[in-house]
Amino acid sequence: MAASITLSIIYTITLRNPSVLLLTVSGSLLGWFYSAPPLRLSYRGLGEPATAITGFIFPAMGYSVMAGGPDIRILLFSVPIMLLQLVFIINVEIPDLREDLLGGKMTLPVHLGVRDSRRIMILASATATVMLALLSLSESFSPGINFLVIAALSLTVTIPCIHSLYGSGDREDVASKSELVMNSLIVFGMLDLIYLTTVLVTP
Repeated sequence: MAASITLSIIYTITLRNPSVLLLTVSGSLLGWFYSAPPLRLSYRGLGEPATAITGFIFPAMGYSVMAGGPDIRILLFSVPIMLLQLVFIINVEIPDLREDLLGGKMTLPVHLGVRDSRRIMILASATATVMLALLSLSESFSPGINFLVIAALSLTVTIPCIHSLYGSGDREDVASKSELVMNSLIVFGMLDLIYLTTVLVTP
């Protein structure tokens, strides 16, 4: 954490871009206090919102380096990313439900159980897909970016989330479904990166 903040301070002083420092400090503090005292966010039912917010912070850091600071485009684009971050954190919490319950963590699966947590994942991923599709109507982005394509790619997450709702529900089944969703998030991230790189970098 100290190294990232130090580098951000140097960058801010050199290029006079304080937004990068602010975002770096915010992201570092959220990561640290996710489980560390005195805040221990994951023990207070705030682990999921904290993780979802990183869906704005980290893309905004890279965007701020290129564009000089956050604007309406990164705000709009980060909303579906935050929803997918919510899918991510709930998904990794589900297999640890028993351990978290014994350890005193107030995660969403601890409160709601596996099936209702999976339903929230479906709602979040489906909403992310719809919002990505709606971004195609915005005039704020480069006309070369087809958000309908990105929305279609996000189905690689939404469909496994729906599939995860069905099964025996035993510990092995829960773990395998969580692994499937995790792999789907990785695949979407890779496909999205390849698409955007192709569109924005290739002449």
